[in-house]
Amino acid sequence: MLRAMTGEEANREASAEAPSPPTPDGNATKKPLFDPRFVEIVGRILVVAFLMIFVLRMAHELRVEWKWVLFLSLVAEIITVTLVVIAKLPKQVNRGLYELFITFGASFYFLLIQLKRGEPLVAEGVAISIQVAATLFQLYAKFHLGRSFGLLPANRGVVTSGPYRLVRHPIYTSYLGIQIGFLLGYFSWHNFIVYLALDLLLVLRILAEEKVLTQDPEYLAFTKTTRWRVVPFLF
Repeated sequence: MLRAMTGEEANREASAEAPSPPTPDGNATKKPLFDPRFVEIVGRILVVAFLMIFVLRMAHELRVEWKWVLFLSLVAEIITVTLVVIAKLPKQVNRGLYELFITFGASFYFLLIQLKRGEPLVAEGVAISIQVAATLFQLYAKFHLGRSFGLLPANRGVVTSGPYRLVRHPIYTSYLGIQIGFLLGYFSWHNFIVYLALDLLLVLRILAEEKVLTQDPEYLAFTKTTRWRVVPFLF
């Protein structure tokens, strides 16, 4: 389970910290309910704490019966959370209650994943290959993104190289591939519904994120050269 981002500019940093401009009716825009950097830090702490719960659950299941599909899903979650923790704090954030809801809903979904009673739909090697390919694609995308990765929808700079030439949010593309590999190798209707809800939250998060990003002329130009967000010809 998030956008192309590189480089910080001092003038943008200053504008992010400047007083809110007045709205067309002459009133100043409302201040956020919570400091976005505080929310980001608290969110990172919670993500790590809940990941540890997931790791313990997964470790128990793997001791009972080793399954590569489960192990690779765990590796993918650890990679994602690690990059969230080390990411730089954002310079411009979409920080309303709606954004908090979709962000944390999409961040803690792994607590709902069922680790028992999964049934393979394809040969294990096929599911593993999809998961490995998706995880490598995730690393490739995050290599280009660098530390410009976080929880709240935000502008952390603009990246247009590598996988960002194919889709605007390649990390979400990798998440989708990991989900498909997991479900093919360890299917249950419970997990299918969890992932369906997660993908809905991710779509909402992408749209919220792009509300921030399209305020940047560089990103707006990027949307004209890279049309698709996650899956070419679909979305």
